Amino acid sequence: DIIEAFEQQTKPTSTRYYWFDIFVMNQHSEHDLSQRLLLENLRAAVSAPGRVLLALDSWREHTPLARVWCLLEIWTAMNAGAEVVMCLSEAEQSSFAANLARNQAEVHLALDAVDAEQAEATVEADREAILGLIRGGTGFERFNQTIRDELRQSFELVAVAAAQRRL
Repeated sequence: DIIEAFEQQTKPTSTRYYWFDIFVMNQHSEHDLSQRLLLENLRAAVSAPGRVLLALDSWREHTPLARVWCLLEIWTAMNAGAEVVMCLSEAEQSSFAANLARNQAEVHLALDAVDAEQAEATVEADREAILGLIRGGTGFERFNQTIRDELRQSFELVAVAAAQRRL
């Protein structure tokens, strides 16, 4: 449903292929890669296509944005110069656009909820390692704000697309 909404929004003129992180890079497998190699592969994987589709289940309670691996993927894509494109189902796009017109404060609350320090991971050791990377690198304030700013731009595009569908 989300990919269909994305394709309707972008109207591709040729076949598109989608890379799903969970199928390509399994950060939970003991037999997969070392953390350093996993991060190198992540950088290569998000920079090669030049675009990352951020599929959100809900604009109010956006599950991927509460996951530390997902935040790292977004950050890595942005730093690699890849475009981060957010997409919601048609119903969520309409809900977002309607709510935006009524109450921008709720949108700001949704964006302000993005916080790497509070984000979860299935494996606590992964969470701690990623938090260590952020802490030792850009720091949480810059990391979080950069992602929020990128999402703000993406939310604006979603609102425009929803408004165009209403015309």
